[in-house]
Amino acid sequence: MGRAILVLAAAILLGLVTISYGGQQTRMATDETSADYEYKVVARDIAHSGLDKALSDTRTKLMAGQKSWSGVEVAGGSYDATVTDNMYGDMTIEVEARTNDVVHSVQSNVIFESPFPAAVVLSGDDIQSMGVGNGFRISGMDMRSPSRGAGNGFLRPVYGIMANSATNASSAMSNMPAGSIVGQGGDASITSGVDITAYESLYLEALSSASLVSPLPPYSGTYGTVDNPTVVRVTGDFSPTGNFSGAGLLIIEDGDVNISGSFDWEGLVLIRRVAVPNVSIQLGGNATIHGGLIAMESTGASSSTECVDVPFSIDGIQTVPQVPFAVRFDVLGAAISAGGAYDMPVTSMVHLGTSDEQPWGSYANPIAANLNTGTRFEYEPDQLFEAGTGITVSARSWSKLPSQNGDQVSEWQISMEQNSAAGGSQLTVLRNGDNVPDLSGYLDQASAASFVAEYIGDDGTMHLADNQTIYLFELGTTNSHSAAWDMQDLVVLVTLARADAGCEVVASTAGSISFEMGGSAAVQFSGEAIAKLGQVLPSVRASSKVVVAAQKEMTAN
Repeated sequence: MGRAILVLAAAILLGLVTISYGGQQTRMATDETSADYEYKVVARDIAHSGLDKALSDTRTKLMAGQKSWSGVEVAGGSYDATVTDNMYGDMTIEVEARTNDVVHSVQSNVIFESPFPAAVVLSGDDIQSMGVGNGFRISGMDMRSPSRGAGNGFLRPVYGIMANSATNASSAMSNMPAGSIVGQGGDASITSGVDITAYESLYLEALSSASLVSPLPPYSGTYGTVDNPTVVRVTGDFSPTGNFSGAGLLIIEDGDVNISGSFDWEGLVLIRRVAVPNVSIQLGGNATIHGGLIAMESTGASSSTECVDVPFSIDGIQTVPQVPFAVRFDVLGAAISAGGAYDMPVTSMVHLGTSDEQPWGSYANPIAANLNTGTRFEYEPDQLFEAGTGITVSARSWSKLPSQNGDQVSEWQISMEQNSAAGGSQLTVLRNGDNVPDLSGYLDQASAASFVAEYIGDDGTMHLADNQTIYLFELGTTNSHSAAWDMQDLVVLVTLARADAGCEVVASTAGSISFEMGGSAAVQFSGEAIAKLGQVLPSVRASSKVVVAAQKEMTAN
């Protein structure tokens, strides 16, 4: 009996020692696994930091940007990055990050896409629309540029047709088959509300493009490619006699348009009426436009050379002109998200002396007045202001209330607010000659530099007119060391003009535009095809977005 008890006690003691030793091994293995996991997380974060850097540089400088970074030292490790020239709008960015013995690689296929309000934009006092048959198609569903890829694009659907007035939109709704016009909202995707001033500015910019060509009739041939887009200007009637194709911006001014043969264009077609009383547009046969079409009456243009000299001071962050003046506000962009969960709305208002203006909708409505949509907005008051009138801009970012989906205004709360009159580190004002902010956009967003890219000179500094300032808002964090501190949550350009400079707007001749589609003609929205214009038109480059079309990652020890 006693011997049995001793044997049992020895067995128990041996078991306890074995369990203790096994537990020690388990803790060691757990510690090693934890350390390995932490290294992998750090390596992944470093790789994404390198990707953000390459994306930001690519977005700002397009394919003229830096092509490689080698041995970039960051906290916790280093990375190498390369950008492969796969033609504009389709590139590969490869990043390899290292920390300890862990390597994390990222390969991203990147394209550019430029937003546009509709596949077809119609603007004029009197526009009559008509559809012949059911074979034609106007689509606001984003598609890849056919010379670069097939299938759907990566932007949200836009409207099939957007007109400048309810009357012109109603004409299209009444006289064109609903099933032939698709896009945002489904069939009969037609709306109103377009502001044509942006396209007038695009036209003026295009006339000074180095790529501008003016062919003579009879019209046929190929003008521009995806690698070398061209601005083509035709004055008078345009009726191609043979195959007509190309890529870029096709301008047809003061002439009837009759396309019934083989026509294929990637980019934008802008049909502009100025001096003639009426313009007729007929698209039939198998005519195809990949990008967008604009049919518009000219709004005229003011002389910029006589309106530049507006002396002003900046009191804190408030702009104070020293002569009577007119003013224009352009929202160049906005980008802010709730940690990647959703895009946060941004609202803004402007202050002119004691007058508070809400030109883009109610400052308190994050749904109807949201500026974080990828679209430019502008406001030009029609009155003049006295010398000494202060100009400031306020902005708010909004976040969803807990457990709410954000469908109602009551489901949002103000996240952060900044008034330019108050100044502070969350607001920066840029003038001519200032350095460009060197900050990456948070969570793959466009950087501040990308939003102001069209105003960056060859020397890398801001090239603004003497009557211009740009306001950069940070509406996500007060910590300047945070990755979220990117100073592009709202970007607003303020342009001043002297009240006594005699800047007149020349209105177009009264008349009408008739727009007709038939046969198997098609206008297919393609943000990628429009973005190709960024190579020759800075305003398109500034509005374009970097889109990661595909990405793969791998971690190795």
